[in-house]
Amino acid sequence: REDPETREVAFRLTAGPLRELADLASREGNRHIPHFLIIDEINRANLAKVFGELYFLLEYRNKSVRLTYSGDDFALPPNLFVIGTMNTADRSIALVDAAMRRR
Repeated sequence: REDPETREVAFRLTAGPLRELADLASREGNRHIPHFLIIDEINRANLAKVFGELYFLLEYRNKSVRLTYSGDDFALPPNLFVIGTMNTADRSIALVDAAMRRR
């Protein structure tokens, strides 16, 4: 975005869909309601790029990580569930490693 005063152009950090969903799930009054993030055909994605720090949090739900760009600590609330669907007829499913399947 362009700064109207200095006319410099820079990237602005904004919360993505996962961050917004996690914030919604962790708000007072929502903590007992399950929230779901559904990712269709997850096996077609580059998982390291899609998940980033979330890859760690899927395994260690009770821990937090420091986000690379914002420097904020981020954790998944216990009432947020991530569901990834995979097409078993697709040969690209073989590329999804056992660690991701376990998570």
